[in-house]
Amino acid sequence: MCPRLNGCSCVGILQRIVAKTKNNPQNARWLLVALLGVLLAAPHGTVIKQAVAALDPFLLNVLRFGFISIICSPFIWRHRRLLKPPVLKAIAIAGLYMAVAVSCYVQAVKLSLASYAEVITIFIPIVLVIYSVVFFKQRVTSRAATGISLAGIGALLLVVMPFATEGAAAFYPMATALMLLDVLSYPIAIIQFKKINEMGIPLIVVIGLSSLMIAVISIPLFFLLGDGRVHAPNAWGWFGVIYSGLAVALISRMFKVWSFEHLGVATTGAMMYLETLLGVLLPMALLHEHISVFTVACGLLVLLGVFIVQSHVSLAHHHHHIWHAH
Repeated sequence: MCPRLNGCSCVGILQRIVAKTKNNPQNARWLLVALLGVLLAAPHGTVIKQAVAALDPFLLNVLRFGFISIICSPFIWRHRRLLKPPVLKAIAIAGLYMAVAVSCYVQAVKLSLASYAEVITIFIPIVLVIYSVVFFKQRVTSRAATGISLAGIGALLLVVMPFATEGAAAFYPMATALMLLDVLSYPIAIIQFKKINEMGIPLIVVIGLSSLMIAVISIPLFFLLGDGRVHAPNAWGWFGVIYSGLAVALISRMFKVWSFEHLGVATTGAMMYLETLLGVLLPMALLHEHISVFTVACGLLVLLGVFIVQSHVSLAHHHHHIWHAH
């Protein structure tokens, strides 16, 4: 069930968006693009869960991000003259933080449930708001502060309460720690992507170069922290590589950027909520995963906080160039 605020639910927001685009064919087209981006990315956790069951998570990162960099290489070559030292430095920073985020994510999915990891990714927009205040000196209104506080309470309960109540919730300590590191790292990468894009570097070039860096970083991690055994992926492994690389990290991400540019913050926020909801529900439906009612309640509390914060346009304006699919 979606959280409600002043009588409005996520479904209500989507209904109003559809009503606004009904008589505007151009907006309706971009709404379709946004929905395609959501539908492409929503099963990501489910696919990653299946892939890491047959393939070492670090090897999966080597293959999927190497695949992305190969696809983007013609665009990188075309715009090579734009790649000055300050740009390359910014891309290196973005790639480093993204490497931390995606490494933590795939390991967390392997150690827990895809739906459990997806619940924790709800914290990412809140951390983005906090970083925005720190880095961009954005003013926090009382409404935004309320949202951040609600999300913080939800996060605290999700981490602390399982220790206080024995057997009250399915809890994965290592996966939770990894996802919290993901939540702290991923927004920094997003901010860096935004800065690089504002330098005039096409997003596909940024994605390609940062993906190459992630693939290179993942190689020693595979031998040091992974199983270190190189073997050909099975059908699920190859599907995870191609789907995660092509459909999610490239096509879906580009769809989301384009739709954001034409539809704005409110629509983008609603699409993010829809993607989060589907990302939690799909593993439960397809993989028969079960997460506790307590975990769901904490996730909804965080989602309510996100809703309140991101309904404030001046803060939310900075956060949707790239969504949270890993």
